[in-house]
Amino acid sequence: MTSKDFSPTTKIYKGNLLSTFRVLLSIGFLIFLAYWKLDNPKVILKSPDALVVISFVGIFIIAMTVFQLYYFVIDGDQFVVKNQILIWTKTTFEFRNILEIEFVDKLTAGSSSAFSLRVVNKNAKSKVYRAASLDKKTWRVLLDDLKKQKIIVNDSGTQFDNYGDSPSPDAGPSDEG
Repeated sequence: MTSKDFSPTTKIYKGNLLSTFRVLLSIGFLIFLAYWKLDNPKVILKSPDALVVISFVGIFIIAMTVFQLYYFVIDGDQFVVKNQILIWTKTTFEFRNILEIEFVDKLTAGSSSAFSLRVVNKNAKSKVYRAASLDKKTWRVLLDDLKKQKIIVNDSGTQFDNYGDSPSPDAGPSDEG
């Protein structure tokens, strides 16, 4: 994506690909396959079943990674969702057509999946976009910026402020008793 794709007032909410475990796992798997193939080129010819099994495992790992690498853009009166790997994909929502945006974090979802954002259109259709590369700070900024756009934001399912942050050493005693 180039800067000419969006206006100067555009805000992009995107994280570092290499900060996610799944991307590192996929890269490691591809490196393993390359090493294995270069080190033992005749193994595949002797055992095509091994190639089939490893291919399915690799496709599964890569597919699970690709669909968790979305990022978000606020461009004027539009909310844009793009994928960091599938760079040709782009979903654009007009703010006037969005009924609600819901934030769901991985603890609330009860799984190890990435933080997610669900966009609900006024026609009641919804789609979930997972963004594993976004950190909590970026999610908080996105949440605040969407609220500034007068979008109904449901962040009750998030616990961005309730985990992972250690208390400040300057913090005084708690009022809990």
